[in-house]
Amino acid sequence: MNDADMSGVSKDLSKSFPMLEYMIKDPEELISTMSNLKIPDVRDLPSPRTMKTHMPLRCLPKDIQEQCKKPKIIYVTRNPKDTVVSLYHFDMSIQTKELSDEDYTKLTFHQYLERFFHNNCYFGSYWEHTLDFWNRRHWENVLFLTYEDMLIDPRSHVEKIAKFLGKKLTVKQIDAITIETSFKKMEKNTMFNYESWKMTTPFMRKGKAGDWKRHFTVEESERMDKLYEEKFGGTGLQHIFEV
Repeated sequence: MNDADMSGVSKDLSKSFPMLEYMIKDPEELISTMSNLKIPDVRDLPSPRTMKTHMPLRCLPKDIQEQCKKPKIIYVTRNPKDTVVSLYHFDMSIQTKELSDEDYTKLTFHQYLERFFHNNCYFGSYWEHTLDFWNRRHWENVLFLTYEDMLIDPRSHVEKIAKFLGKKLTVKQIDAITIETSFKKMEKNTMFNYESWKMTTPFMRKGKAGDWKRHFTVEESERMDKLYEEKFGGTGLQHIFEV
């Protein structure tokens, strides 16, 4: 969006690239209305506006759902096994009074996974969330990517995203963006790592695919495989589970 201008990497990410759901002032409102969030008015942000969100398609404005308005949407999905592992470590590391609960943060991974199996997690069903955008991947304003593919070939994805955004970048610019957006580089940047949050584990934790193997039992892995086939079988969607 900034033509490879790297000066922004030292700016507060929450201001230059805000999370829509965190723009709600009352954290209790965020928790109690998680499944029916309404997007705040962001028209005061400078154009072109860039925002991020975890919200499912059904929570986006009707104009977007019905394609009356077509903002560019880059959707990134991750395999469900690594997704739940990442979610678990993130949720368990939150120590702020507003967003943590003593009983909740004592959950074992296996207890947390059971909640995931029953769609009892923020923003609802992982399966519905993913399929809603996968089924709209042919929309001209939607770019559907997988986290694992980005890990395997980050440079080609920088090129793909630039093309989607209508940006013509030089080889040097593409190389610079690829380096600056690498996990190794970003984990050392305090603006990306949310160090101001009181977390017991780093926000930028692993950045890999396959860490689920250290958490899942064989039975849990097989159960997820079966559910994956039930939900995504026949859709054409396929994730990579180890890189």
